[in-house]
Amino acid sequence: MRLYDKSLNGHLWLGIALKKASKLQQSEAALTRANKLGGGKVAEVHIRLAEVYSEQKRYTEAADELELFLKSQRDAQNDEKIRQLIKQLREKAGSGAK
Repeated sequence: MRLYDKSLNGHLWLGIALKKASKLQQSEAALTRANKLGGGKVAEVHIRLAEVYSEQKRYTEAADELELFLKSQRDAQNDEKIRQLIKQLREKAGSGAK
């Protein structure tokens, strides 16, 4: 299968599918490409990258992506819950949690 290289949604959905298949490195690559194509302004990409980074125990990067999600999704319904998660991720990053 060939993916249209300029398709933000194609890369986003490929990244989601790869994450579900536990192919985190490939998922990250697809989501990073989607992020680039969207100019870093697509909230869904940020939340999905945060999930990948969190599973890879890259807590600082996961927290950074969640902050970008909140900036790009001004009316997020669970913004307080997400802020708590950001705090937890930053604590894990600071403690060197594995």
